[in-house]
Amino acid sequence: MNDLTKKIEKQRAKIKALADKRTALSQQLLSQEETHTKIKSFVEQQARSSTFDLTGFATSKHTPTSWPAIVAGPGTSDPMPAANIAPVIALLMPDLIVKRLTELTDDAVGGRYGMPKPKRLEEVARIDSEILDLEIEEEGYIRVAESSGVNVNRRHDIENPIVVALKELKR
Repeated sequence: MNDLTKKIEKQRAKIKALADKRTALSQQLLSQEETHTKIKSFVEQQARSSTFDLTGFATSKHTPTSWPAIVAGPGTSDPMPAANIAPVIALLMPDLIVKRLTELTDDAVGGRYGMPKPKRLEEVARIDSEILDLEIEEEGYIRVAESSGVNVNRRHDIENPIVVALKELKR
């Protein structure tokens, strides 16, 4: 293997390492703050979806006699349909539910929360820029190698070399 093919392989190893890092960033958990916000929004949405009719308390002729739960199921043939009482509970005890879901989620995650979305997007953009620089450099090595008569297999995960060259001009 000559020096150019070694340089190309070294570039490809750097690109792969950065691509793996980018993938890991895109798959990491939300930040703790984003997770807690999501929990609170979920509980609020559940409370808003409650079909419990509270107007019975405000009329002189009618007082609710029961707290019916929403019965869910694909059809009447279900032998034991599930009762969805989450909206009513979320309506009655939102702070308690948010607190407990937050505690349970924090325990389940075990402190492995991801970075906040703006910082994560910034890091992905930095990595993408670094990958592009390495790919442009790799393309230069490939062109020099090919002009020297060395046949180099191009990677399948890179854009057309002409597009990469145009991106370089665009910078």
